[in-house]
Amino acid sequence: MRPSRRGWWSACLAASLAAAAAALPARAQVLLYEDARRDLDLAPDPIARSPRLLGMGRLAYVLPDAGTRVNLWDFAGNPAGVLAADSISEAALRPGAWSTSSSRDGLGLGRGLEVQDFAGRENLVGYEVWRRVPGKVAVGAIGGLGALRYDRPFDAQLEKRTSFSQPDAIVILNARLPFLAPDRMTYAIRGRFAAESVSDEYRRTVANASGIYVDREGVLVDPPDFFTVDDLSLEREGVGLHVSYRAGRALTAAFGGDWYRDKIEAENQGDRYLSSTEETRPYTLGQVSLGGRLGRDFEWAADGRAWSSSSDVKYVFTLSSGVGGVPVTGRGDLYDREEEGRSARARVRWTLGNWELGAGASSWYRKHEVTPPPVTDLSSFNRFLYSIYDIARTDSVHLPDSVRANTLERTVWEAGGGIGWRPSPKGALGAEFHVRMDEREQALAGEGPNRVGWDARVGFEWLLTPVLTGRTGYQYRSDDRDDLSEQNEYLSHVVTGGFGLRPAGSRWSLDAGYAFEWGQADYGSPARPRFTRQQLGTQLRWVF
Repeated sequence: MRPSRRGWWSACLAASLAAAAAALPARAQVLLYEDARRDLDLAPDPIARSPRLLGMGRLAYVLPDAGTRVNLWDFAGNPAGVLAADSISEAALRPGAWSTSSSRDGLGLGRGLEVQDFAGRENLVGYEVWRRVPGKVAVGAIGGLGALRYDRPFDAQLEKRTSFSQPDAIVILNARLPFLAPDRMTYAIRGRFAAESVSDEYRRTVANASGIYVDREGVLVDPPDFFTVDDLSLEREGVGLHVSYRAGRALTAAFGGDWYRDKIEAENQGDRYLSSTEETRPYTLGQVSLGGRLGRDFEWAADGRAWSSSSDVKYVFTLSSGVGGVPVTGRGDLYDREEEGRSARARVRWTLGNWELGAGASSWYRKHEVTPPPVTDLSSFNRFLYSIYDIARTDSVHLPDSVRANTLERTVWEAGGGIGWRPSPKGALGAEFHVRMDEREQALAGEGPNRVGWDARVGFEWLLTPVLTGRTGYQYRSDDRDDLSEQNEYLSHVVTGGFGLRPAGSRWSLDAGYAFEWGQADYGSPARPRFTRQQLGTQLRWVF
């Protein structure tokens, strides 16, 4: 630890969201859905397709099920592995929910009063359906519908509420390659489709006899300025082509690429003004996946990806100056955006009779670069801001900062291992240990926050009746939300539970898992920060 460079306020989860947004100009600080889920520790989730493991202490490396097997599809997510992943046709529906709240004691507000500094919630429904003809072709889709909201303080009187919604779908065709080596090679076509909306609202915080809260229905107020966009829509469409080759039982390799486009439109509209931006982001993504089985007992898989994107953002602004007045208008370039990234993951599983060992590691890196237009560009947003200063009737308009060149880099890595034991066909017990680091650096703001954490988890399941299985688990977490400063350390406990229902002779099954987490700061006041999180996952699965 080094002496604090930031106040204790940086310990709040809202700080990480603000850090992610700060890489972009003020007029483009609306995060996208997946970026927000990553900042909230909701993504990536290795057990998103397994409510069973959610109820077993969130085990991720041992005691796998149909959604977490070590192969090219369930682990690597490569479309060329759908056909080989299973021999059955299936459909699954996965409703789920998540919520969190953090607060502290209110200094100077009286004994027992609390100040809420963050709140979030998500509701989602995932689905997948696959039709397989064993050894020949597989076709289907996977996706979901999600709605996410989080609230955090904006200033001493206001809270900022950000809401997301996103339906998305991935359609896949995976079949034997009709030429070259049809007994060893397959091809896969993947289509991506998504529509996303993001909105920001500013509300007055609600104060009552218990404290001050940011997640209540406070009075809605106007945005703090006319320029910063607060309503965004995204349309995504793309296609990918992948090929796999089975060299033998020990190795299957798959490689390919995806090309997709994000069309993003954002605006801030009032009675007398309109501020909008428009951007088209083309992405190129390459993926290589490897996997196989050594002997009967050792499974392994690895996956690597790299992507890049280059785009430019346009702006439009108009402000009415009253009846008969000349409006204030601007149109042109806002900034250029460059993105590049890469990820790598690996997983192994070794079965030794009733015992099994599992381990894995992953890394993720992304770099954003924002470049303002040159000073010679008379249509640029920076030039437009400069010209507004010379207009007398705009002296009361709140102006944002100009667009500045910036680079944001983020590196995340995680590793862990575990052991599982099946003492009888009726039950299983597992234990794991995980470590994680999340580092950020900006050209403007410098290094940090750098997040470091570890956890230990155990899970247990037992067949209670011929059709009902009970599950439970526990997790202990240590989380330093900024290793570069002090008073950011938190400890938490997670208790999980769940059940599985599989009627004899039926083609359907039901699984449910629930996790409750409570934690607090691992340092002295001010002023006893604490938080809670809850997560619910369910799955209704049919085999046909």
